[in-house]
Amino acid sequence: MANGFKAGSYTGTGAAITIELGWVPDFVIVWNATDGDARWEWFNGMGAADALAIANHDSTQLSLITSNGIDAFTGTAGDKSAGFTVGSALSESAKVFRYAAFRAVD
Repeated sequence: MANGFKAGSYTGTGAAITIELGWVPDFVIVWNATDGDARWEWFNGMGAADALAIANHDSTQLSLITSNGIDAFTGTAGDKSAGFTVGSALSESAKVFRYAAFRAVD
């Protein structure tokens, strides 16, 4: 059975960043580890570059972002670069972001 979970981190650049997993995820959670002020969730099937933005634990704020969020990245046929791309909304310069990506497995 293939692994259906990967976690990691990246440092924001202010631009889109592709996270290579070797597979396209079905569900992704990204959070700002530097500030702890928000997290974003994405489900495969959501619109391109969409994400649910959820404020920190002190707030009940929930909103849908429709650009510069999260999108599937299928890579090039035959390589292992598939994964997901985070847009500039989830890549604030010099901030550390953590992610957890999940996929259904057989």
